Amino acid sequence: MKKIAKILIALGIGLIVAGTILWKCNQPNPTPPPPAPTVSVDTTKYTDVVLINNSKLDSVEVFITLEHGNSIVGKFGMTKANIYDSIACYCPPENLPCKGSFWAKKGVPYHLGDTNVLNGVMVTFGAWNRECQGAINAGYPHGLNNFEFNVNTWWQEGKVTGNGESFDITLVDGLHCILRQTATSTGPRNSNGLNPNFSAFWDFGPKDKYGKLLPFTTSTNGPTFATCINIPAVYPYGCDHGNYSQKPPTPICFPIKCSDKWGVNASQTNRQGQGGRVTCEFLGFIGEPANK
Repeated sequence: MKKIAKILIALGIGLIVAGTILWKCNQPNPTPPPPAPTVSVDTTKYTDVVLINNSKLDSVEVFITLEHGNSIVGKFGMTKANIYDSIACYCPPENLPCKGSFWAKKGVPYHLGDTNVLNGVMVTFGAWNRECQGAINAGYPHGLNNFEFNVNTWWQEGKVTGNGESFDITLVDGLHCILRQTATSTGPRNSNGLNPNFSAFWDFGPKDKYGKLLPFTTSTNGPTFATCINIPAVYPYGCDHGNYSQKPPTPICFPIKCSDKWGVNASQTNRQGQGGRVTCEFLGFIGEPANK
């Protein structure tokens, strides 16, 4: 019996340690350090992403989540000090730090400052991105919305890869803040596959009466779920394809109404090319966040 008791105690301790690691990774860092000064990349060749706090708040915490295989170090001026100090915050198999945060001061532009391929970058203001029920449990009654992007995917090391860039504001898991996104570099797209096709315009799916894609420049999500319908480059709640829901989030926390104005998915910007700048401005929380 003593041997069995020791085994059970050891298993219990192991579960507590593992749970603590996972818990720490999802808790706000009490004093995330400021990022290092940031600089823009050569926007005649590469796409720069800029984050700006243009709200009434003197500062807001910005949370960055990357796909596996990428490190947050160097992006938006973040250093090793901006990494969450838990092994659960490192993405296998490379074990690179894929999550980090920093405080964005009011009116200060924070540049991505990276020319490498980046896919599936998720930016959240005030809290980690999470599904709606998790956000509700964390004190955000209407879930959390995010800014996300893929950049510098079209051209690398003097060669065209053919992978398009994209960005959007997504309310698929909820709504807690107002974000405005703006794109530069809206020159004509070269139908011959200009190498490396810099300055191609951004489009959001719909075409004009001549059959040409409509360029995208800027959009802002609304303060309610109802006002976030049919806005270019904004995904409505639960609508992972913009104009319909193929794989809605689980659980469904709020009523779903997808975009129907355009007849196509107008919730994601796209382009065959790179260069210029994409800016995401944080304009404020919808009400006061429950957890500061």
